[in-house]
Amino acid sequence: SYAGALAGAPISQRRAALQAGFGFKCFCGRCVVEQDYNAEAAEVLQRVSERTRPKVFRLLEAGDTEAVAAMETSLEALQMQYEATLQVAEEEEDMEVLRCAGLPLLLELRALCLDHLCSSTPASPPSRTANSGVKGKAARRSATTEQQQQECTT
Repeated sequence: SYAGALAGAPISQRRAALQAGFGFKCFCGRCVVEQDYNAEAAEVLQRVSERTRPKVFRLLEAGDTEAVAAMETSLEALQMQYEATLQVAEEEEDMEVLRCAGLPLLLELRALCLDHLCSSTPASPPSRTANSGVKGKAARRSATTEQQQQECTT
């Protein structure tokens, strides 16, 4: 991939970097599908890439567990919003291309938040109550996140 670190970035950023660095505008299958379908999805990805990602790293560096938990909840909502925008794709293959274009970035950030939450929550015996605490919720989300990342890399 010519995009390197920008592989998870929105199409406009990837294309600008490729034009500046290699002198061409990419028309690979992914770029063509993204160009045709996802103005709203591109907006979500751009927001995550430019604003949310740096904020996640600042929160993690500060060790603010409450803010990280709130951010993870926001990322989950963004993931659901992103996946909803993909429903406009007319073909299943196009939807999968779009899904795998944006989900890795969202899943990476959610996994970082969940790792922080799991490592900062003191170990406690399993609870049989409806609210098993942050660690149980984080572990369930982490398993879902890992499964979705695996789907996009295969």
